[in-house]
Amino acid sequence: MPSKLLKTTTKTFSGIELTNYVNDARGTEYEVLSAAIIGAGISIVSAACGKKMSGVIATALGLAIGASTVVNAIIAGFDDSDLSSTIKKMDDDDKLKVTTKFYEWSSGSGNSYTYTTKVTYSIV
Repeated sequence: MPSKLLKTTTKTFSGIELTNYVNDARGTEYEVLSAAIIGAGISIVSAACGKKMSGVIATALGLAIGASTVVNAIIAGFDDSDLSSTIKKMDDDDKLKVTTKFYEWSSGSGNSYTYTTKVTYSIV
């Protein structure tokens, strides 16, 4: 059986929100995203942002599925290299737009379900 699109959501995160996500995760006090990238490194910044963003996106989707299932599917759908390269291109006053498509896939018998996401990023 093909995948079924359950819901699509778009969330926008400001550079200061992303900076705060890094500060919360790392116990740092960066004032702007560019300083966090220079100080902590892009892989640490994108990992910290990805974890925090997944909870926000899961809440925005508002699906009647277990919260951990939704968050895990979102995290699995994040393309770390794409997220990192997009964040790295951001200026401090830019915003990161994250579009998430949440899919349900069921087995032919309909007895087994898997959830997947497709996540895309753009700077606005």
